[in-house]
Amino acid sequence: MPLAGGSDPNGVLLQYGAIGAIAVLLAAAVYVLFKYYVGARDKERDDLVQQRNNERARAEHAEEQLADLNNLVQTQIMTALAEATRAVSDAISRFRRT
Repeated sequence: MPLAGGSDPNGVLLQYGAIGAIAVLLAAAVYVLFKYYVGARDKERDDLVQQRNNERARAEHAEEQLADLNNLVQTQIMTALAEATRAVSDAISRFRRT
């Protein structure tokens, strides 16, 4: 016989004896598993966000290094290469005169 409305749902289930107790245990197990699943999903999402942030930071650092390297090439290496080209050109022209 059901209890009056607004009563404890566990009391209603337990009035059915062993089947009610099993139903309560199953409901508790589903609740625990659901909380575990939600927690695992949230942790995985947080890990993915952290991984994306790390990759973004690495990409920004790589871009900075590339810009520094490009600046080095344009200022120092290209200047040295131009001077070396002039020196070789002068040497070849002097060699041809002799």
